[in-house]
Amino acid sequence: MILGIDFIRKHNLGYCPKHHEFHWTEQCPRDHGVRLTLPKRMVLPPLSSRVCTLKLGSNRETESTGIASIQIEEEPWIQGGLVLTNVTSSKMVTVELRNASPVPQEMTRGLVVGLLEMMDDDDVQQMRPMDEVMMKELNEVMQKFYRCVCKVWM
Repeated sequence: MILGIDFIRKHNLGYCPKHHEFHWTEQCPRDHGVRLTLPKRMVLPPLSSRVCTLKLGSNRETESTGIASIQIEEEPWIQGGLVLTNVTSSKMVTVELRNASPVPQEMTRGLVVGLLEMMDDDDVQQMRPMDEVMMKELNEVMQKFYRCVCKVWM
């Protein structure tokens, strides 16, 4: 299908050069983060962490890879780092949630706890494992570093 400039201007279509697609919104829909919500009520004990399964708050594609970030504005003591995770066929992801407060934290079902940014398969590359020589060199550098740090503190 060929779209003319008049049609594009009249209907305020946006174009994403990264994905080579037109869309009806201001920004590319693929670049928006997908909300991650709790599928059930949860209580996190004080100063602890728990691996949880979160639900995608969107009808996005399934069985793909994304980067999950955990952040609750109203509850900054609930934390979770950036993590590369896979979306299952049931639109769920697995992440770790941490309670940094000294009291138990109750979180309700459906609470938005973070975002998942979808990634294309070619965005993810497997890292080459370190061989013995690289491990030995890294170990030597770290030992020198620790010796220097210890001398500064003494």
